[in-house]
Amino acid sequence: AYNYLEHTDNYHPNELGSYLKACTYYLIMFGDDFGPDSDCDLPASDAGKLRQAARDVVPDEATRQTFHIR
Repeated sequence: AYNYLEHTDNYHPNELGSYLKACTYYLIMFGDDFGPDSDCDLPASDAGKLRQAARDVVPDEATRQTFHIR
């Protein structure tokens, strides 16, 4: 369902893939959610879908202690 996140070289992430990666890292590092005002100039529907995907990947109990981040 997310096979559109790679650049044309099928290796590096495109803008949407980079956004998903950033959202995932943010949740892991800070444990906080982010709002729709953080769309980074992406279409709101795409950004919302990718933020939800990040939430689905990072479990609620993911904290700095879980991932050993100081």
